[in-house]
Amino acid sequence: MIGKYLRPGISKIINPIARGLLKIGVTPNMVTVFGTVLNITLAIVFIAATNHIIIGSLLLGLTVFVDLVDGAMARQIGHGTPYGAILDATLDRVADGAVFGSILWWAMENRAGDTWLLITTLVTLVFSEVISYAKARAEASGIPVSVGLIERPERLIISLVCLCLTGIGIHYNVRWLSYCIDAAMWVLAIGSIFTVIQRLYVASKAPNAREDFTEQDN
Repeated sequence: MIGKYLRPGISKIINPIARGLLKIGVTPNMVTVFGTVLNITLAIVFIAATNHIIIGSLLLGLTVFVDLVDGAMARQIGHGTPYGAILDATLDRVADGAVFGSILWWAMENRAGDTWLLITTLVTLVFSEVISYAKARAEASGIPVSVGLIERPERLIISLVCLCLTGIGIHYNVRWLSYCIDAAMWVLAIGSIFTVIQRLYVASKAPNAREDFTEQDN
């Protein structure tokens, strides 16, 4: 939802970078893999391992831009590839798992007594994967599902901004600010559950949703 409003402005920054990388022989798939490795490394090193959540959230925010570069490169080439799309979608799920898994790890280490924070973070982690799977599975069955209250940009922006604010609150002993991540996880947990239900409902109303279908092994 947020992505479609931000993309035009961000494209003015991303497109020159994409052109430069293409000129030196970098491929979209290389950028996809690099972005994922960078994302996982930053999440583990700065959030899970060392509790440097301010710098960690800021650096992870930069990886969101890296994630947009591969798509911009594919558009400038004039086409993508099926494998590139599969690779990008798969590694996005890995990157999301690293981010929310690291937040969960941080919560377990630093806020172990806050049961609801642990629960909402776990729900967000699980349903962030289910949201994407529901769309991919529907489209593989010939049912387009483009709706979504909470999609990947929303998850990353809300979680990383609030994690950074939480770090600032902890550092400067501003108690209410240190609970921003709690509010974020509640919003994302409820919003993610709603988005899964929303996509399943839209899929159920598609004209071909009740047609005979031969299930393939995963």
